[in-house]
Amino acid sequence: MSDQTAHQTKGSRGEEPSSRVPDWVRLLRPLLRSQWQQQRWQVVLCAVVMSVLLAATVRAQLISTREAGTLILWIGGFVLTGFLAIGPIGSERANGTWRHLRALPVPGATIILAKWLFGVLSVVGIVLLATLTGWLAGHGLFIPTQWLVSSGLLAAFGLGGWYTVVLLATLRSRNEYEAAMMVLCVSIIGALWFLVAAMQREGDPLLSISALVGVAHPMACGAWAYAVSMENRRATGDVMVETIAVSAVLWWIGPIVVLGWLTRRRMAVSPTQELRA
Repeated sequence: MSDQTAHQTKGSRGEEPSSRVPDWVRLLRPLLRSQWQQQRWQVVLCAVVMSVLLAATVRAQLISTREAGTLILWIGGFVLTGFLAIGPIGSERANGTWRHLRALPVPGATIILAKWLFGVLSVVGIVLLATLTGWLAGHGLFIPTQWLVSSGLLAAFGLGGWYTVVLLATLRSRNEYEAAMMVLCVSIIGALWFLVAAMQREGDPLLSISALVGVAHPMACGAWAYAVSMENRRATGDVMVETIAVSAVLWWIGPIVVLGWLTRRRMAVSPTQELRA
C-alpha cells in the first residue's frame, strides 16, 4: 500500500509541471527521443566530420580562414542540410513505419513538428560545433577568428531555416529516392534564389523585386556574412536586420505556429487521442 502511495506521489510530482505545459508540447518528448535513437549516428558522424575538417583546415592554413569557413560551413552545411532532410519522412514511408506513427494517438502535425525540430536542432548543433572547433583551432593565430564565429552563427541560422524548406519538399515523398530528387530540385532553385540576393547586396534590396524576393530566402543572410567585419558594416546592417527578421518569421517561427495550431485543433476535436509521456 505504501509503494502504491509512493508511486502515486511520484506520478503527481511528475505531472505537476506538465499541467503548466501545453499538451502538444508534452507530446514532443517521446517523438524527439525516437528521432534521436534512429538518427543519432548520422548526426554524430556529420558533426565529427565537419568539426575535424574545419579545425584541420583552419589550423594548417592551406587556404584562408574565410575560404575554409565558406566552403565547410556554408557549402558543406548546405549539402549536409539536404542529406539530413532525406531520411525523416521518405525512409519512414519506405520501411512502413510511417503507418505505425500515424496509428499512434498523436496528431500528424505533432509528428512532423518533432521531425522538423530534431532536424533543425541537428543542423544548428553541427554547424555551431564545427564553428567552435574552428575557432579553437585558430585561437592564438593571426587569423580572423571573429569573422569565423560571426559567419558560423549566420550559417547556423540560415541553414536551420533552409532545413524547413527541404523538409517541406519531402512531405509527400514515398521513399528516399523521391525525397532525394525533391531535395536536389529545391536545392538548385534555392541556390539560384540565394545568388540573386547575393548579387543585389550592393544596393537597396527594397528597390529591386528580385532582391526583395531574395530576402525571403532562409540563407540570404549569407550574402551579408562577409560584411560583418568590413568597413561597410553600417551600410549593410539594416539589410541584415531585415533579412534575419523575415527569415525568422517565415522559416523558424512559422512552422512552430502553424504546426502547433494544427496540433491543438486536432486535439480539441479528438481530446481522447493524447499520448501520455
